[in-house]
Amino acid sequence: MRLKFHLFLTMFFGVACCVPAFAQSQLPEKKKAVLAFDIRLDKLRQNKLVESLKLDEGVGPVQVNPSNFPIEKITRIFGAVSAPESVEEAQKIGQGGGEDLPINFFVRVQFADEATAKAAFDEMSQKGQEVEHNGKTYLKPPEGEEDAPPNMLAHLADAKTLEVGTEAYILLPNRKVFTPPLTQVWGKMNDDAIRVAIDLESARELVDQAMAMAKEGAPKEANMYLGLVDDIAGLQLSIDLDSKNLLTLVATGRDADSTTHLKGGLDALLGLAQGFGKQGIQAIEDKEMADVASAILGSLKSAQQGNDVTVAIPKPTGFEAAVTKAVEQARAAFGGFGQAPPFEPDPSEK
Repeated sequence: MRLKFHLFLTMFFGVACCVPAFAQSQLPEKKKAVLAFDIRLDKLRQNKLVESLKLDEGVGPVQVNPSNFPIEKITRIFGAVSAPESVEEAQKIGQGGGEDLPINFFVRVQFADEATAKAAFDEMSQKGQEVEHNGKTYLKPPEGEEDAPPNMLAHLADAKTLEVGTEAYILLPNRKVFTPPLTQVWGKMNDDAIRVAIDLESARELVDQAMAMAKEGAPKEANMYLGLVDDIAGLQLSIDLDSKNLLTLVATGRDADSTTHLKGGLDALLGLAQGFGKQGIQAIEDKEMADVASAILGSLKSAQQGNDVTVAIPKPTGFEAAVTKAVEQARAAFGGFGQAPPFEPDPSEK
């Protein structure tokens, strides 16, 4: 079988969505990354709730055509992506045709052991074409493979890490590819299990084009909320089941006036969510689950500090027990993938 574009891109870029404390390189500004992501699967698995529910068993093996390896062999996925110069360029992504990708990116998949990483790389080696750069071996799509962009490379970054991306990033001596605003934002984020940061300001031309198209096709009532994107310079999202806050969203305004407008619009959206959510909670028969849902709904409020508008959802009391019960009900209703024992909270947390 041929090594197609989806084997290079979908397997790694799709498995994801970043990078520990990387700063800027000498790349041209338009080639620098505006999106960074870091998914710490090993950290998620250390959570007592995740361990109790045995969620890895429900995901099944990850395909590395034609080999399989269980998802528990992946410990971390991180990477960064630049923005296409226009919506038209963005629409070319995934279309094949033997042309270079109109973006730059890298994704690193870290495995629990060297054997799994080597097996994944060896499998790709059977389909790809080996090339040498500065004494190191890389894989690139075979010549004439129209489904695979020719500016893609893959290699073992170290004994446990498989990396795929575009030549502009992969051949650099480091991964200091962030725009200055993304570098600054990334450095302020907590070390949570899942982190995503976006520098919208550096991709403003693309964002403006996309928003103009979205507003044309959207109902008039939605345009005021779509317009909030015009006020945002950057976004941060982090999730961690062992943190004080389950989820933290930070939207940074472009200036003081934009931040004021942004907070007002975000508060209106949160108010709508609370209104619809209350109707849904009334249909929940289990009191423990309803109490947890009510606590989460009640926490949907924003706070402003400087140009940052933050929405933080703290972990409510009884969260683990309620989630366990909800998952077990879903498993019973849809066939599930095995039964987990009842969640037992840590005595110190009672």
